[in-house]
Amino acid sequence: MNKGYSKKIFHMNRFIPILVLLLSSISLQAQSPWTQEKGGGFGQLSFMSIPTYNSFFTKDFEDASRISDQSYTEIGAQIYVEYGILENTTIVLDAPFKVLNASEPNVNPSPLEAGTLAGLGNIRLAVRQGILTEGVRLAGQLLAELPTRSQDDATGLRTGYDAWTIQPSLSVGGGLGKGYIYGYGGVGFRTNEYSTFWNVGLEGGYNPFEPFWAMLFFDVYQSFEDGNRMDIMSYRESGFYVNDQAWASLGIKLLYKFNDKLGLTASTTLAAFAGHQVPQSPSLAIGVFTEW
Repeated sequence: MNKGYSKKIFHMNRFIPILVLLLSSISLQAQSPWTQEKGGGFGQLSFMSIPTYNSFFTKDFEDASRISDQSYTEIGAQIYVEYGILENTTIVLDAPFKVLNASEPNVNPSPLEAGTLAGLGNIRLAVRQGILTEGVRLAGQLLAELPTRSQDDATGLRTGYDAWTIQPSLSVGGGLGKGYIYGYGGVGFRTNEYSTFWNVGLEGGYNPFEPFWAMLFFDVYQSFEDGNRMDIMSYRESGFYVNDQAWASLGIKLLYKFNDKLGLTASTTLAAFAGHQVPQSPSLAIGVFTEW
């Protein structure tokens, strides 16, 4: 590999970790095989919205959808930081904050209530270790998700899973000229009678001109349906962080870097299918990042 190409790929690799932004009621997860340099890192502040919706993907009905008696709206902010503590070893912090709203029920009388809930979502801490660090990249990651969340039984609003989660995963990928591609896969284990789940995905990006990147991602999240958790009716109606959620989604992400330290990201889902207990509504996120 010539020096110019090596420099280009290294420059691109500094971008990769901030590009993994999965937009749904579940917050982002960074799954790339690239690690930060020792002492290097970046921080990102992003804002997400899922506009008002009342329909859900479900496998329990023939038409694969469910209509709720209430409408829901989600907005949120998220702090995401990566830092290279050792050469090829990176630590990750992901801290979301969410504001949720449930409308007045469409039927009267109803056991459901309207309301608004604001609070932390599930804080995530992870360690990513580079295994192959030249050419084709391979990394392992161990993620811990804390049971930080707020919830309101009357409205069915909840900002995170009521459980601890441990998720080991592997990712592999590399640079391809003016682009990159990588895939990832892992299994998550949740406490409090939630089911075990598996998560796999693929992402590719292209750099048409130096400050700008365009990326496509495909992500699949499926439950093993081995848990016994049964939430009360208000949560089953709202779908917020209930057991056995699942989806397959296709999305696009854009990145523009103003200078060596500052840039913008934007992301949205293009299509979602094969889902269960997740909104039938597009989502949008924008963010600003800095790196050092």
